[in-house]
Amino acid sequence: MEARQVKDNGLSKIMTTTIVVYIALPVLYYIYLSFHSANLGVEMMDLVNLEPILGVQLISFCALPYCAYLIFLMKKSVNEEGSANKAYLNLALLFVVLMLMGQYLYSGLLVWLLFKSHQYYQLSLAGFKANFSRKLLFQEFGGAILLLFLAIFIRFALFKLQQG
Repeated sequence: MEARQVKDNGLSKIMTTTIVVYIALPVLYYIYLSFHSANLGVEMMDLVNLEPILGVQLISFCALPYCAYLIFLMKKSVNEEGSANKAYLNLALLFVVLMLMGQYLYSGLLVWLLFKSHQYYQLSLAGFKANFSRKLLFQEFGGAILLLFLAIFIRFALFKLQQG
């Protein structure tokens, strides 16, 4: 029982680290844009008008605190209800969302979190398939589905901007 508690503390630390990083990233990106616009000698809004891809990336970064909130809710639901299967699938959906948004580096935190939670909870999909329903889909995965639609919009915008 002692070793399981240590693992749980490790998993909790990874979740907390992920939440803190996802909350701090929009502020850091905004500071980066401020410095970049100051180096070029233009206002930040003019910089976004000159390079619209920076505006799309700012929207992408501003979605990360919502991802952090969803991870916090997953952590809370696992601790209260023990619904690790739902949380694991939600994390996998958030990973897909971050990949669509182009946040490849920061999706690595979710890969690490998925790996550690899979090791800790020894999850299987058999229990989840038995309790699956449409109500459960929107109740448990509604926030991640909303982010998925935003990520598809961001991916389409990035694709169009990169095409020229």
